[in-house]
Amino acid sequence: GGLLQSLDARAKWVGYAGFVVAAGLARNFVVLAALFFGAVVVGLLSRLRLRELALRAWLPALLFTALVGGPALFLVPGVPIAPIPGLPPTLGISGAGVRSVGFLLLRVETIATFTLLLVLATPWARLLAALRALRVPATVVVILGMTYRFLFLLLASAHDLFLARRSRGVGKLPPAEARKLFARTTGVLLSKTMATSQQVYLAMVSRGFTGDARLLDPLAMRGRDGVAVAASLGLSAIAIWAGR
Repeated sequence: GGLLQSLDARAKWVGYAGFVVAAGLARNFVVLAALFFGAVVVGLLSRLRLRELALRAWLPALLFTALVGGPALFLVPGVPIAPIPGLPPTLGISGAGVRSVGFLLLRVETIATFTLLLVLATPWARLLAALRALRVPATVVVILGMTYRFLFLLLASAHDLFLARRSRGVGKLPPAEARKLFARTTGVLLSKTMATSQQVYLAMVSRGFTGDARLLDPLAMRGRDGVAVAASLGLSAIAIWAGR
């Protein structure tokens, strides 16, 4: 039980979309920080642990941003605030570069936090059903559902293939042979995955699947869900206006 767990999945999708748009359009550091702080507070009210948020959202987002935006510290033109020894004074970490990377990092961290809150506080089947209820095309919903399922199947199949090969080999292969084995295993894994996906789809169609996610406990909007939608859209609009 928690704040987000008590809301309808459609209300959470609408609120999530509003806050993500607000975070993506914000050009004010204070507004972005407020959105991030608000996401953390909502996560705590939903009984999610900070350690879980840090390991699943904040740390990966930090590594990704450092990889993609790190060069901007040196490439964005501006007055250097930390010259690099041995290089001309004009080369170094610029203030504009620090601001650019800071905005990118905070934006990514905020959006990743909102995304993780949505996923951790809502069963996957209800998320898919809510998308269909919000008139998202069935093809998109099916692709999301099948991709989620097949990620685990793909990892398990790859593990089985490499484990079978290792159990039948003695010693290390030469680099050339190892590359050939990797290429062949990749091809076999791809063909196996495509064949399995076709079989699964035919099995689903033969059992009456039409692209709609069906639930034993249907979605139902209540008064607090409407209040949550109105509050999230209102706060998102304020953040968009204040973050211009």
